[in-house]
Amino acid sequence: MHQPAALDEPNGHRPLATVGVDQLAERIYRHLLDQPTSTLSEVATDLALPVSRVRRAITGLENMGLVSAAPTRPRCYTAASPQVALEALVHHQLEQLSAVRAAAEQLQERFHATVGARAFEAVELLTGPEAIGQHFTQMEQTAQREIAVLDRPPYFLPAVLNQRVEAHALRRGIPVRGVYAHQALELPGRLEQIRTSARVGEQARLIAELPLKVALVDDSALVPLLAHPGDERALVIHRSALVAGLYLLFELLWEQATPLSLVDEPAGAAAGRAGDAPDCEIATLLASGLPDKVIARQLGVSLRTVARRVGALMDRLGAQTRFQAGVRAATQGLLDPPPVA
Repeated sequence: MHQPAALDEPNGHRPLATVGVDQLAERIYRHLLDQPTSTLSEVATDLALPVSRVRRAITGLENMGLVSAAPTRPRCYTAASPQVALEALVHHQLEQLSAVRAAAEQLQERFHATVGARAFEAVELLTGPEAIGQHFTQMEQTAQREIAVLDRPPYFLPAVLNQRVEAHALRRGIPVRGVYAHQALELPGRLEQIRTSARVGEQARLIAELPLKVALVDDSALVPLLAHPGDERALVIHRSALVAGLYLLFELLWEQATPLSLVDEPAGAAAGRAGDAPDCEIATLLASGLPDKVIARQLGVSLRTVARRVGALMDRLGAQTRFQAGVRAATQGLLDPPPVA
């Protein structure tokens, strides 16, 4: 009898979730990588699952090109090559991201129309960094269900105060998710600030760019206008179709973003890790598309050291390009931090 495959999910992170593979489907796909040419009943027996659930999951994997069936009786299923199949899925996700950006432009037009007409009572206009920062703090302090943030500069609150407010929300059991643009990580020390928030429970992901900056809290949204450099105005949008649309935009960008793998380390250890950053950290920053100069700044090392580490990682993965290295890093689980002893 086939032996069940172990599900490699350190700290609960599943790399394939980024390309739309749910937990059960990933479990079956990994099993088929270890046990090719298995029948439905064999997979169901090995994984102690109902045949009906296995059939639905395998059908989904077939539709995604991750599994193929041989014309036998009973039918036998084989996992497709991860390199080929997953790279195809990543390209599909990039096409979806283009659609997200188009949707963001349409939403932005709706924002401008709303502000211009001044007839939408669910929208308030805040002016000045103090008013914006105070309102954001109040939103987080009164959150009941979730805090979701698309993060890019500029900032209206000191990082320490923002972390304190988020930590308070997390202690109250409020989930906090953040998608951070590369532009945010260009600020010295910003990655370490994100790591600090993640250590107390925030879920963080990286993305190349964001169409807008927004904080979503329950049924409200805070949207800095950023119409020009130095613009210190923001919209507060209460329960409305606009807030629902912004939540949809957040979820689409969340799916496109790269999960930030964070390795626990003793206090003060960051200063001594020059050139010794774990492969999962290098791979995560590489997979998210960050340029070498930003990776070097965040890790506190030289450009030469980053180039050497990235080159070694590409050689290890047999990758010809940075993009290919990022895909293979996700496939091989390098975006997962090592399990805590």
